[in-house]
Amino acid sequence: MATFVVKHAGAALRQASSSRSAIFQRKIHSTAVVSKKKSKAIVDDLFGDDVALEDDLIKEESVPAAKSRLSTKPVSSKPSTPATPIVKKISLAERRKLSPEKLSERFEATVKYMEPRIGRKPSVAHPLVRKRAFLTLLDYARSEEHLRKIMELIPRFREARGDLHPDFAVDFTRRCQELQCPHLALELFGNFAKYNVHLNLEAGQWLIHSLYVLHPLEQVLVATRLFTAYNLPPISKDLPTASMVAAACYKHGTPEALDVARALRPEIRKMVKRAKLSKAGTLEERKKNKWVSWSLQKVNKAAKRLGEEAFASPKQIPLKIEVNPVPAQP
Repeated sequence: MATFVVKHAGAALRQASSSRSAIFQRKIHSTAVVSKKKSKAIVDDLFGDDVALEDDLIKEESVPAAKSRLSTKPVSSKPSTPATPIVKKISLAERRKLSPEKLSERFEATVKYMEPRIGRKPSVAHPLVRKRAFLTLLDYARSEEHLRKIMELIPRFREARGDLHPDFAVDFTRRCQELQCPHLALELFGNFAKYNVHLNLEAGQWLIHSLYVLHPLEQVLVATRLFTAYNLPPISKDLPTASMVAAACYKHGTPEALDVARALRPEIRKMVKRAKLSKAGTLEERKKNKWVSWSLQKVNKAAKRLGEEAFASPKQIPLKIEVNPVPAQP
């Protein structure tokens, strides 16, 4: 499945440049090409600090992510039991106070509460499992194993005619990034028949963000193919996605990958001219602008090393992004 998707990943990128359509019909491999090492070697050192920098970005941005979706209601201090576990959202402050062991205990108690209440023929009919219970599980999750357990529960919840919360797609993708297992998000969205979870644009952007620096280009291209499968805007029309994919292609450095990045350049330049990267109306918008700015800095340096034109003028890439909240309508 993954090999098939990667082989045809060019379809998601083809709209970047019709004059280069033949480029995308070739399979882009996830391993470096031994021959033609020159461009690869030139680009490699530009990404030498990526791991440390990306870790900083993840740590910085995970706090607002949790804060935006967690309730501020206090949690009862009474001990939970298997019959009545704590299944409502907890505050960020409360979660920080809980030890990993305590969070795992709550995760297991919540799963134990949910399992007999889902499936085609639930053994416990009432009370029903609420859609927000899956968001609570994401808060308690501490490992890849926990996230995979959540995935296992989704088909059974669907069998009981349950609908997931609209925030689940984004929250799951972000949690996969925080727990360093974005391949689970690829698996979830790559099997709609089993999980029936829709990929939206925000979740797609987070998916690319979780993959483009620390993971093989093959996985990035699988993610871009999902944009087409879920009828999302082409990546060449979405500035955060296009800039991150271009950075991933320059980091990979093979001739095929560089052709993809170059085909995205005209569209990125158009979008940058229309964008106002130095200002943001929300913290979430600030994150996306920061992703774009960081990626553009990388691709500009790589293009310069290869004697190519820049993706954006240095004046268009801010070093600081201000947050100016949009006034609420009366």
